[in-house]
Amino acid sequence: MPTAEGFYSFTENRYIYQYRDHLGNARVSFSKNSEGVLEVTDTNNYYPFGLNHIEGMLSSSNFGGYYSYKYNGKELQETGMYDYGARMYMADIGRWGVVDPLAEQYRRWSPYNYAVNNPIRFIDPDGRGVNDIIITGSAGAIEKYKNEISKGTGGFYIANVDSSGKVSLVSTGIGSLGIEMTAEQKAFYQEYSNVVNSSDVVKQEVVENDVNTVVDSWVTNKIDIADIAEFDKAGNGGATSAGALIHSTVEQHEKAKLSLNAGDLGKTSGGVAVDYEASHNIAKGAENKVNGNTRIENTTGGADRFIDSKNAVTEQTLTTTATGGINVNKKPIP
Repeated sequence: MPTAEGFYSFTENRYIYQYRDHLGNARVSFSKNSEGVLEVTDTNNYYPFGLNHIEGMLSSSNFGGYYSYKYNGKELQETGMYDYGARMYMADIGRWGVVDPLAEQYRRWSPYNYAVNNPIRFIDPDGRGVNDIIITGSAGAIEKYKNEISKGTGGFYIANVDSSGKVSLVSTGIGSLGIEMTAEQKAFYQEYSNVVNSSDVVKQEVVENDVNTVVDSWVTNKIDIADIAEFDKAGNGGATSAGALIHSTVEQHEKAKLSLNAGDLGKTSGGVAVDYEASHNIAKGAENKVNGNTRIENTTGGADRFIDSKNAVTEQTLTTTATGGINVNKKPIP
């Protein structure tokens, strides 16, 4: 049974904790033995492309069950290949077994290359494209951001953020237990992965209770993670925290595609922010899939309305507080 810090071993009846590096590699597994003494149960030291050091392999590297989740947090198969989802990876030669499904985005490199031949900087979360989404902010704000990402995937993935702010998604292994994601969780993972796997670098600053940021800001590239949390606190219906987060992420991805930086508004025409409106509409489509409903903006009184698959309608209003937070009010409409 996977946990946020490792996994629970039913065969040994104890929690196993894992230390992972910035690339999601399980480096050390440890726990207390029957005498209450801390012991190392598994160690792994990797070459950049994922091959395990011989010394580690012969001494204390274990295989089977969750011990098999090693390089990048992926499962090592009996064939010696790692299962990344879209493709199988061969660490001994640093290559994939099949052609990259997104090869058109990486025409400078072989369609069999791993992480554009730079595994120290990049990881490839699912065998499709490299990771380069960067976030900045306080340690507390980033930790809350990571928690929202994990919650959005239903705990199937966790977000790792390295010292430079690069984000990667690492599987927790829940899927191997026969548990399936909901449609909304799948949508969140797909939309977030699309941004992570893009060749465009997305940069966001994570803030908390920023009086100048209401949920997020297209111009400043900020996302207020305290505001994001309020949507789930307000109850069912309307926008979810995962939906609000994915909206902001996809919107900033569209901005990155336009080569716009923090502080840039983009094109305007007749008083309309053209680039923003186009990006906002794309982000709203992604949000709808994650929320599991359809958002209609600025209805009676300026409120947003959300219609789910059963035609149930929720009216949602948002007000700001003097301390930089928001209040979200959701009301079912007969």
